Amino acid sequence: PSVHASYKFCLLSISGINALCPQAEFSFFVHSTEELQDSERRFTLSTVDFALFNPNTRTCPLFRTRKDAEIARKMYHRAGVLWKESHGKEPDVNPWGVRFFRMFDMANDSSLFKTREQLVHEGWELQGNVFFQGKERYLPLYEAKLFYQYDHRFATFDGVSAENIKKGKAVPMRPEEKADFQVVPMSRYWISEYNVLKRLDKSETALTLTEPASQPASQPASQPASQPELSISSHGLPADCSPKNHRSNQRTHGGAWNDSRLWAERLRNNNYGWIIVFRDITNSTNQRTSIFSIVRGGAMNHKSPLLIIDSVRWLQVFRNITNATNEHTVIASNIPESAVGHSATLADYETARTIASALVLANMNSIPLDWSARFSIGGTNMSFFIVKQLPVLPPETYLEEAYPGLKYFELVVPRVLELTYTANDLEAFARDLGYNGDPFPWNEQRRHCLKCELDATFAHMYELDRSDLEWILDAPNPSSSFTTLKKNEIKEFGEYRTHRYVLQAYDQLKHGESPDLGSKSMQVKTTMPISR
Repeated sequence: PSVHASYKFCLLSISGINALCPQAEFSFFVHSTEELQDSERRFTLSTVDFALFNPNTRTCPLFRTRKDAEIARKMYHRAGVLWKESHGKEPDVNPWGVRFFRMFDMANDSSLFKTREQLVHEGWELQGNVFFQGKERYLPLYEAKLFYQYDHRFATFDGVSAENIKKGKAVPMRPEEKADFQVVPMSRYWISEYNVLKRLDKSETALTLTEPASQPASQPASQPASQPELSISSHGLPADCSPKNHRSNQRTHGGAWNDSRLWAERLRNNNYGWIIVFRDITNSTNQRTSIFSIVRGGAMNHKSPLLIIDSVRWLQVFRNITNATNEHTVIASNIPESAVGHSATLADYETARTIASALVLANMNSIPLDWSARFSIGGTNMSFFIVKQLPVLPPETYLEEAYPGLKYFELVVPRVLELTYTANDLEAFARDLGYNGDPFPWNEQRRHCLKCELDATFAHMYELDRSDLEWILDAPNPSSSFTTLKKNEIKEFGEYRTHRYVLQAYDQLKHGESPDLGSKSMQVKTTMPISR
């Protein structure tokens, strides 16, 4: 009675050494001891469960009800975790070959930043959101608030007052702005391309920089008179990350192919490429908790870390499972046949890297994974150790059949392409998938349908029952669910639209139909032969 309601308390019972328990009983978010009488508020976890849910930290997930624990256990049994670190005699298991990288800290690296006013005063010319002066460039510093799920143009500092720029208050980009393929988000700071490349060199890559003699190392914010020379070696990568000729299974001569090298090469060639980033700042009560996006390559602040994937492993999955004579197709929604300029071969490293990234991105943004992530976040950060222990489906899952004649990756990739490629600055992502058409129009209704179709697809991939999905979408209190999303949609649409759409798409897929929420889109097959 004397403890304020905002303070958390714990009731802990410990047994003696002579009364060992194979499992313990837990109950979270209770407000009184009377609530412990409700059997649905209590659940048991064993040491095996701790190793299942959080194999790296062996910490306890914050389930609110017994049903939450049961559904989460089903998802983790199906998927495992994104990255299971070695533990005792257990080996390191990282099926996607992921790693993380933070680029620029807003406080510690502030000496490298320049504002728009500073660059204009110094005679730099703004083209899009990149400043040019001859062959030298200043790249925009991307902050987590500027992107959202499948939306690299979520917010901008363009037109924001100097006071709000200083406070970091960006404004949402309007749908009519996103309808223009040329419009890009404006950042509040820029960093020289030289320093971006230099920071990449400090990551776990094989990229090395030869600093020009014309600029001393102690001059961080100035652009060199000439571009730094790049030299590539393979010593910075594990042996299985170097490029292979996947027809002969022999390693090719030359450098180590990885995302950072490709990005660096594209920076040099004025084609900035793309990367996966995610929001480090989040909350389990937000409308969405797990927020990942593909953005144009550039400088990223410390609250928008990079997720880098070793797609050589994705290629290996295909080589181990498929036959050289097999063919698989990507079904691309609303893609004119004339726009598909060539067949994208999965034996090509760049295409494989892009497909792997699209699959992981879709999984991270799906409602089932978002729901499970809420039990791991006790504060406001999506830390690396949390992301590593999320139930991310392994690569081989996508080669299973969604229904006869179509595999899961064939459902996922085209929808990710359309949701992501909405502006010219992500052209590289589309080309890497073998799509040569224009960006897809920004249509709020259609985009929501596509995302709901993906949510339903991942519910099937996690082998969730319809009742499981209903619980995830709209569980009664006190279970953790999407209450903010529900509240906002009822206010805007008069109904919890996502709930209806996702269940409708789930039922379509269950009945052997491709999920289609009324878009009536034309489907064109782009042949993608799998090389052994």
